[in-house]
Amino acid sequence: MINRLRIFKYAISPTVQQSRRWLALGLVPLLGMSTVLAQETQSEAAGQRYPMFGIDTAGVFLLRNASTADVGWAFAGFRDALEEIGVDFFVDHYLEMKVGGPLEDNRRETLRRFDKLADFQDSSGIEHIWNLERANWIPREEFEPGVNLFEPRPGIHRFHMPMDIKRAYGAHPKRNFVVFDELEHMQMNNNAFKRPRASGDKPAIADTTDMDLPSAYGAILEELGIMREAHGEAGLTPVVETVWPAMHHIFARAGWVLAPKVLKEGWTPVPVALAMGAAIQYHEATGTKLWITPDLWFCGQYPGHSIDALRSALIFSHWMGVPRVYVENFDHVNVRGVIHQPNKAMGFDYASAEQGPHHPDAAGVYGSLVRYPDPDTFELTGYGEVVRWYSREYRKGHPVPYSWQDAECDIAIVRFPDSVWGQRNSRFFEDSPLGSRAVQSEPEMEAWFDIWHLLSHGVIPREGISFHSDAVKYKQASRFFVPTPATLVFDHRIGDEKPDFDFRGAKVVFVTGIEITEATRELLLQHAQKGNTIISLKHLGPDVDTEREVSSEDLTVYNLGEGSWITVDSFDHDSVRERVSPYLSKQNEMNYRFNGHEVVFRKIDRDQIQAFLNGTPVSEVVAPSRRSMWGPNRRLILKE
Repeated sequence: MINRLRIFKYAISPTVQQSRRWLALGLVPLLGMSTVLAQETQSEAAGQRYPMFGIDTAGVFLLRNASTADVGWAFAGFRDALEEIGVDFFVDHYLEMKVGGPLEDNRRETLRRFDKLADFQDSSGIEHIWNLERANWIPREEFEPGVNLFEPRPGIHRFHMPMDIKRAYGAHPKRNFVVFDELEHMQMNNNAFKRPRASGDKPAIADTTDMDLPSAYGAILEELGIMREAHGEAGLTPVVETVWPAMHHIFARAGWVLAPKVLKEGWTPVPVALAMGAAIQYHEATGTKLWITPDLWFCGQYPGHSIDALRSALIFSHWMGVPRVYVENFDHVNVRGVIHQPNKAMGFDYASAEQGPHHPDAAGVYGSLVRYPDPDTFELTGYGEVVRWYSREYRKGHPVPYSWQDAECDIAIVRFPDSVWGQRNSRFFEDSPLGSRAVQSEPEMEAWFDIWHLLSHGVIPREGISFHSDAVKYKQASRFFVPTPATLVFDHRIGDEKPDFDFRGAKVVFVTGIEITEATRELLLQHAQKGNTIISLKHLGPDVDTEREVSSEDLTVYNLGEGSWITVDSFDHDSVRERVSPYLSKQNEMNYRFNGHEVVFRKIDRDQIQAFLNGTPVSEVVAPSRRSMWGPNRRLILKE
């Protein structure tokens, strides 16, 4: 809070019109930014008790459609659909800076767009969060002639908004965040996917091409800190929306808001364990926070998940105790012939288009959550009906008696955040951890795949923790449910950050990856001496001279006080399974704990769950929607 008040004094002076807007909203200009943050903090602690809800507008149908070709809020259908669903905020791709003309013309038009957006926000009360994914797909745009808007310095490629534009955007009291969508993806893969068939070779955060992993970690952390401060000077907080189960701890240490995707190509518990553990570890030091965003894309299919999976993801996100949940996507129409690159996807004739690859639940649906028969009317799709049900009925009728900050666990994982998810087993993505081409995935970096395989009763494959692993891609259809015990992931510095940490009650702590700090090693020793079990790779074992219960070529057990520390060559070991077995979930349950509250998601089938809070059901079982399987030509088809 102190930082927000300190940095807001640098924002541009409000216009008379802006001051009137703030007063109409009951806010004074100086406190505008901090008020929203205070409300969100209150909702996490003991106030609101349910998350704010939003949508993401990636796809910008009304802008790309030749017959409309304008921002969504210019049309009654868009505005009315937001109201019907009941959104508190939207993460937006419609808003664009004017580029390509003289600097003053570009600035004047950009500020005019901000004012038009403010008119809509003032009348609706909806918060706007600007999504800056545009740079992921476009090599160059010029706001200032001769200067690439997407090149903060030579060799780096990401959206780099001029400070006066940041301040102008952030001057409105309901514009407090910007989202860097899949920024970790653009770092790990050197922006190779910013346009079709591009080699890219320009990382998004820092040039780590020739670095070892500790150096790459340091370079990325430093640049993320600079970005956080630069946005802070305009009263804005950067949010990273992550697609990979990777790098959350680096962003958290830099003070960014974490927004991991669920659904998408992820195994549900994995990104949440990473992001929640990272936010817990660094919240006190940096103010990092945790949101969750269910994303309906899956391996090029859209929507690629069932209606039931979306319902499950919303219920799941609700009971994670996060302050904000938002769904991607709002009005995207997935048709053949439209490409992602936004500057080349304009003026499209959707009226004569053929539907693109999709889940069977979306068959014949030319829309996402909504479709527009005409610009002034809308219809909710089956997906939209579920989102409306959650926003308007479920979330406010089910108060959450805890926050994500209260999370506890049975199993903890400690590892260096090297960004390895299984890319060595992928034909499409680079094996360049943290964007370095001097390093490739090694066994100690991939060892934690065996941990997730064990914790999930074999559901998550040993080859990787993303559906982009060749072991499952185009072989297993999407699924929401994955059985796991309450699990949190902390990084190699947990002992430095929290020297008296109890690992949130973990009875078993896995230690893996390339390195841990000495402070973390000492913390682990203390945890073992209190009666818990540490299981680590051999090179991360205890530096002690103590009694050894068992010593063999592939396993050593150190007796430490009331507990033990086991070192192994591989976590795929009978003794490891034996030690962990008492703490595994049932095969039909996904378990979480928050400050003494037990949350269980019980499997109905792979996409549908029933939620229980302290043994009491808090969601109903509904008639199932359709289920999918992979058919010919890498398309999801109806599973009979």
